[in-house]
Amino acid sequence: MFIFTHYIPGQEKQNMELLVHYGVGKFVRSKNALMSAIAALENGKSARSNTYPINVLDIRLVIHQAIEKANGNPSLS
Repeated sequence: MFIFTHYIPGQEKQNMELLVHYGVGKFVRSKNALMSAIAALENGKSARSNTYPINVLDIRLVIHQAIEKANGNPSLS
């Protein structure tokens, strides 16, 4: 989950709105809203990790495999 406290209009707003729309982001405007978003993030951690298609603890291997495959490494194709 992403918590946005600000964005650059015209550059980041659409990305933020997309993540908020799909429920993986939250835009907050105040300290209290930020604290609530952090609490919600912590409370929903296990539910997200059960539904996320890859291990959310360490994405490095997945990214490495994708890069190797894109570079034509035959062992990962």
